[in-house]
Amino acid sequence: MRWVGMVVLALALSGCGDDDAEPMDAGVETMDDGIETPDAADPSGDAGPAEGGLLVAATRGELTLPFGLAIRGTGTRRFGEITVDDAIGTVTYRGTEERLVVYERTDWPEANQTLFQALMPRDQGWVVLWFYCQEGALTGVYSESTDGDLLVWNPGTGTCVDTDGETTTPVELDEVRLPDPLLYEGTIITGPNVELGGATPGWVELGAQRFVVHPFEHVDCSECAMGGWNELHAMLVDEATGRACFGIFYLYLDDPTRVDLTYSLSLPDLSDPAGHSMLAATWTDE
Repeated sequence: MRWVGMVVLALALSGCGDDDAEPMDAGVETMDDGIETPDAADPSGDAGPAEGGLLVAATRGELTLPFGLAIRGTGTRRFGEITVDDAIGTVTYRGTEERLVVYERTDWPEANQTLFQALMPRDQGWVVLWFYCQEGALTGVYSESTDGDLLVWNPGTGTCVDTDGETTTPVELDEVRLPDPLLYEGTIITGPNVELGGATPGWVELGAQRFVVHPFEHVDCSECAMGGWNELHAMLVDEATGRACFGIFYLYLDDPTRVDLTYSLSLPDLSDPAGHSMLAATWTDE
């Protein structure tokens, strides 16, 4: 499966964040997130809970991962203090302590980096983040949010230790609302099991379940390896059961008839509804 681990290159080479804040020299043009970002100790940039959206029940369960993890560090820009133990963590984000769940590890041997993907549910907008670790050190955090905070690099310092071997962690997260994400409208995907594009949410069928899809971030990795690709980051909503799930659609530049969906986690049940799904579909970027 050629797309396993592609999130590593896309996040490093996507052209997001500050030129001097990349984890390594990607050799591509970068851009700011376009948002006035307050200091991590100043909560004034938080607009408070949004109305509407999906109310997601409290998460009370266990998550089993094929690794152990301990992070103790401090971030910049959007982040302050960071503490992670296996699947659960707390971070200071825009001046407020928030809880998150870690659920993926991706090794990037070419850059001597390991990434840990996490989901932070908030009433103001859900945050997806990737901790970057190198030889026992935390180097920073990439983050994006459904409320319009684009993907950006937040340098960090601290320790970051992971171990092989299964860990099972109790995960407790409060009831939280997922406000309707700010839609990214520029990608159209059409297939028997998926329909996305335009000013309204789309849908995808995973097995017997249909999810409403809210794409909120587009990543251009056309200059990356293996012919290049684009990514569409999205929230998947199951309104009937009150589930909300993050996932990434991979769109291959050399094969516009194939779309992959992976890196998913659903709350409150901690399930992975996408797995590594290959969708028969065509896609275009407007």
